Amino acid sequence: MPATVDRKEPDEETLDPKLDLRVALLTNFVPPYRIPVFQELRRRLKQLRILISTGMEEDRPWNPETGGLDVVTQRSVTLRSWWSQPASFRERIYIHFPYDTLTQLIRYRPNVVISSEFGFRTLNAVFYRMMFPRSRLIVWATLSEETERYRSRLRRALRAGMVSSVDAIFTNGRSGIRYLKRFQIPPGRLFIIPQTADITFFATLRGERDSRAAYRMLYSGRLIARKQLAPFIEVVKGWCIEHPSRKLEMWIVGDGPEREHLEKIQPAGNLELKFLGSVSYNELPSIYAQCGALVLPTLADEWALVVNEALASGMPVLGSLYSQAVQDLVIDGENGWTYRIDHVEEVRSAVARFLSSSEDSLGVMRQNARHSVSSLTPETVVDKMLAVIHSTSPHPPSPR
Repeated sequence: MPATVDRKEPDEETLDPKLDLRVALLTNFVPPYRIPVFQELRRRLKQLRILISTGMEEDRPWNPETGGLDVVTQRSVTLRSWWSQPASFRERIYIHFPYDTLTQLIRYRPNVVISSEFGFRTLNAVFYRMMFPRSRLIVWATLSEETERYRSRLRRALRAGMVSSVDAIFTNGRSGIRYLKRFQIPPGRLFIIPQTADITFFATLRGERDSRAAYRMLYSGRLIARKQLAPFIEVVKGWCIEHPSRKLEMWIVGDGPEREHLEKIQPAGNLELKFLGSVSYNELPSIYAQCGALVLPTLADEWALVVNEALASGMPVLGSLYSQAVQDLVIDGENGWTYRIDHVEEVRSAVARFLSSSEDSLGVMRQNARHSVSSLTPETVVDKMLAVIHSTSPHPPSPR
């Protein structure tokens, strides 16, 4: 997987063991899967402060945690809005306006600002960059072509206005790069840094599955229309009706507005749907160890860390190509089966190929799955982040 797009990335081995930098990272909140990455980044820097807009968004299943990091909750105004694709889904989202961002940055005086997304906080970071020309601004653009397909013209115009003021941009994968290249970003400023989590607990799970578990499917995530779980279940139902002698199970981890609708689905007699509800992040590895394939029938995901987790635990992925993680990590027939969820014949083919696989071939795919993400750790991701920081040659900001 390429680490940079426009120019050769600085040799990571030449980086100082601990960069003498004060870095501010601006983001909405701290999800539990990002804590290991942030902790590794903090270990490698002189100082790291994380400015967040809220402790946790109300539709997230996690308790607010900081992992011992220097985290400051900003003064913010939060608006509820909608993210939708015509005739596909309409999903509640939260737009944060942390109005003390510039004040916080001036007070902390970072050499480098890493700002997530191209929104209000990044606009404030641009002002800071203008006030202190020797500082550097990097945007962490967590997006893909599918997540941005129906964004407003105003949003696109704001992004176009900001890109010329940043020193570097890194995004999750190739789809994100293709989207960002529309903004005529100067050469040498675009980098790929994939998402990751601490896969240690997933990677240490036993690789074997008994006959029942080998074909047990698992969905893990929010139960929302965008994830298209109901149409996927209908495809599996159709396969079960055609193969009445096979008994299948699908475990569903998570909660959300679609749960009531999903629970009313009448499964085929040989298909059992088991709803486990919301579980803590620490409980996920034990659930993954009891299942044979992750299903991710999404219409749009800028990444989807469940793919990393599943592959690390030895689970092939039945994944939609509208997830950037599936695009970049899953190779059809080697560590999973891919499809476009809005092309029902592709979904049927992927499901049939999984369920017709022998147990021996699934065992090989489990090994392939683990190998495919074995090097995608917080340490290697932070190596890439520091290489981008290093490439901008930051200097201490001038005094006012």
